[in-house]
Amino acid sequence: ADATKQFDFDVDTNVTTATTRTLSIPDKNGTIALTNDLNYDIAIACSDETTDLTASTTVPLATFHAQRAGTWDEVLAGVTTAPVGSTLIIDVHKNGTTIFSTRPTIDASEKTSVTAAAGYTISTTTFAQGDLIEVFCDQIGSTTAGAGLKVYFNISE
Repeated sequence: ADATKQFDFDVDTNVTTATTRTLSIPDKNGTIALTNDLNYDIAIACSDETTDLTASTTVPLATFHAQRAGTWDEVLAGVTTAPVGSTLIIDVHKNGTTIFSTRPTIDASEKTSVTAAAGYTISTTTFAQGDLIEVFCDQIGSTTAGAGLKVYFNISE
């Protein structure tokens, strides 16, 4: 049997600035539409790998301006050196105001917020192009400070 198939259609791409990207392929029998929401990740290194973090609610460890508008779906954190004695607490501000009602933590002796006993809640989920995003480390551990902080944003448009 011949495994090849001839297709007779023109491709028309329809990309909008809304949250959904659509590719429409009209054929003889109708239209096939492939739809996909745009989702991406941003990783921010907030310190070097070995220097103890310094806690501050007023001096950010990292800042950037949003390159496009979007919605925060998840914010995760990880460290190279685990905090000891108490949790490490991060905060993210949009234009000077926290985006959390409950901030993410990294438990003592852990290296990621993924395994934290307490969850976090994002209360301000959207941001606009040009918004100033700042990352803070509010608490670093009490016996041993965490080091090598990275913050990961999962974003949808």
